[in-house]
Amino acid sequence: MRKLIAFDPGGTTGWCRFQQIPGNKLWDVMEFGQFPVEHLESVAELIQPQDMVVYEQIQVLHLGFDPIGLQVIGAIKLWCILEGLTYKGQSPGILTGAKTWPDLKEPSKWFTRQQHAKDAFYHGVTYIGLKNMNLSKKPSGHL
Repeated sequence: MRKLIAFDPGGTTGWCRFQQIPGNKLWDVMEFGQFPVEHLESVAELIQPQDMVVYEQIQVLHLGFDPIGLQVIGAIKLWCILEGLTYKGQSPGILTGAKTWPDLKEPSKWFTRQQHAKDAFYHGVTYIGLKNMNLSKKPSGHL
């Protein structure tokens, strides 16, 4: 069974877990949530064996840049290396297109008051591919 977890790293890090439907090429959204940087150990609790990990690759664009997101990315990468898991960074710009896809309008309502979890959802969907998503089942959310 193939699994993927996507992260939107930062002071509040969003995450969204996906699982491929057995015997099918479609993927379900299983669960999502957010955690503050003070709970960075959540990375180790969330990433499971056999996960493929996708995260937003933060771009350093200005002098007042807050490096907290880079610390979260470091924790994600370190955990993946220690566990022998595949991981991939994505450009933040990839979300711009995904946020306008009509097929994601209804599922985006699942993430009330959890913008970072919603962004992690978009990262996962863009990695998997919209045509490979089963968006008929609402996942469980966690605060």
